[in-house]
Amino acid sequence: MSKLPQTDSAHPHGKIPVFPSDIDRRIRELSRWDPGAGDDIDIPDLVEKMSQLRPAKVLQVGEEISRLGGVFDFGHYHGGTVDAFRTHPKQVVLQNTECLEFLFLFHSNGYLREAALKKLNRPLPGPLFVAAVAYRLNDWVEEVRVAAKGCLARVLPRTDSQAIAEAGIYLIHQMWLWRRAGDHVTALVNELSKPEIMAALAQILSRETTGPLARTLRNALRFETMDRHLEMLAQEALSPAVRAVAIEALIDGRARWLDGHQQEWIDKSMSLYRRVPRYSYRPLTIDTETEPQIRRAAVDRVSIVRKLAAQKLIEHRHKLPPMDDVAHNLEDDRSPAVRERANFYLLKMDLQ
Repeated sequence: MSKLPQTDSAHPHGKIPVFPSDIDRRIRELSRWDPGAGDDIDIPDLVEKMSQLRPAKVLQVGEEISRLGGVFDFGHYHGGTVDAFRTHPKQVVLQNTECLEFLFLFHSNGYLREAALKKLNRPLPGPLFVAAVAYRLNDWVEEVRVAAKGCLARVLPRTDSQAIAEAGIYLIHQMWLWRRAGDHVTALVNELSKPEIMAALAQILSRETTGPLARTLRNALRFETMDRHLEMLAQEALSPAVRAVAIEALIDGRARWLDGHQQEWIDKSMSLYRRVPRYSYRPLTIDTETEPQIRRAAVDRVSIVRKLAAQKLIEHRHKLPPMDDVAHNLEDDRSPAVRERANFYLLKMDLQ
């Protein structure tokens, strides 16, 4: 069996490479791959290595596969009928090569992306490929979007919950921004909102310290299945931003998430306005107690959580018994923002 030549894996222009050197080299080899000549590329092993990449890299991965692999330039296709394309060499190789469908998810040809999605009928090997299939819900081609919806329905129920949850860290924000996905995104929403996926996602949010964790939790709070994990996150999350989001929801008894932006007029006569966030809300499905949550937040080791406690003292002062003891402690906080809010609360209480 002939071996493909080794290639230089250096990335152009000194940019940080998307792939580790081994994956980079093997993707380059795809551009010279001749399946009919017995060239040796272990596609399943390559897919397994790629599955360890972060799902947030999914768009970069697609660009790099096209650039490095020359979109697998064996057998050229120059148009024609769909029936003719079904017997094209790339279609034949796709159907006969194990795991090639995972790479063809990134192919520049819509027929091949559709064919790859239709062939895919196994658990997805990692969060990168969960994201890759999900992203096809927003494909330029309607037939690809339909195929992606069907693919998700087949493979996500058989895919490891941890892999879906890890992809969810990225997807749970992005999927609401997909303008072409339309109703097709419902397939992904239904899967991500399952109790076992939210449980796995909550565990990730509790132990991670970097990444868009607070934003992820806010978007996850669209789903009632996240409510039962808020108490754990409020107490155990290593990220103070995650603790703050969880505690805020428990204090207010409702979930809040960013739902786009809207115009707020500054001066209509001059047509001056600013763009401000628009939030959506829903009541939590669990019982909560406001006062204990504020007291917990007030002694948190991080100032952004103590600042939240001081702010909620102000917002809920008409509903709660006096909590001057908490405010007096916050008066001496090392954070000016916390002290300012505590002083404001005490001033308002004195005026009542």
